[in-house]
Amino acid sequence: MSNKRKALPVGFFDDALADAKARKIDIEEQVKKVQEKEWADFQSFVASVETTERQDDQSKADEALEEEGLEKLKQMEYLDRVRKALVRASRKENGQEEKKEEVEIEIAVKEDDEEESVDQALAKGLQARMNRKKIEDNNSDDDLLNWRARRY
Repeated sequence: MSNKRKALPVGFFDDALADAKARKIDIEEQVKKVQEKEWADFQSFVASVETTERQDDQSKADEALEEEGLEKLKQMEYLDRVRKALVRASRKENGQEEKKEEVEIEIAVKEDDEEESVDQALAKGLQARMNRKKIEDNNSDDDLLNWRARRY
């Protein structure tokens, strides 16, 4: 009968402390093991949360940069459309004299392309664009923005 007394089943006592004492188990050691396991689990959870937060922050920063770039692109396109509209308005106001000069410059560039190398043709095209910009800059854009000015 002494063998039966020593071999009590797990959970024989309702009190976990009394049950562990009856089975001669070191409670403090088991508590430390459980606490160490829980601490390791907590640290791994914190590390995973930190990595996901860093990834989220990085993706938000990337999205913000992309949105900023798109906004700048939209602004540039808008300004380009406004500039073209101002140029068209100034041409109509001046009787489209500049448009004829542009056609003559483009025809001259096409004729010279056959005789000269591509590099020289590109340089002439660049020069023609610079001339067009000078012509456009010479036009008074201030009158277009002044709503009181008479344009008859």
